[in-house]
Amino acid sequence: MFKKIIILAVIAFSVINFAGCSGGKALELDPQEAIATITNEITFNDTLMAVNEITVASFYPGLAEVADSFSIQISATAITTEEIAVVKVKEGSTAADVRARLEFRVSEQKFRYEAYLPEQLPKLENAVIEAKGDYVIMIICEDDTKAKSVISKLFK
Repeated sequence: MFKKIIILAVIAFSVINFAGCSGGKALELDPQEAIATITNEITFNDTLMAVNEITVASFYPGLAEVADSFSIQISATAITTEEIAVVKVKEGSTAADVRARLEFRVSEQKFRYEAYLPEQLPKLENAVIEAKGDYVIMIICEDDTKAKSVISKLFK
């Protein structure tokens, strides 16, 4: 009997221990701080400028409905397609909802730039859009490998 109690206690302890280890801390990002990290680690060919909510509404239709908070920077000159978006998903929405808005922006840019500045199309073709937890990050730049690396660091 005593042996069974010890075995049950060990099993219970193991279950509690494993349950505690599997629940990690939820990812928390400040969109503006994430943008600062991205711009410090990636060299952009253009000056990027932050956009306000009115501009976001016209460039990213529907984003405000699915985003809790965001920080977005776009090309200040429109000579490049370089852009960064860091978005926290609104409760009741999903990362897929946000991703769809970002992908729509990329497709619109492809349409605009194919006749305007077609040499910018490779950046759009290699746009990096990654999601983790309640966050979605998009980086459009020349070095998509570096963009993936920076996003991976932010998502740790």
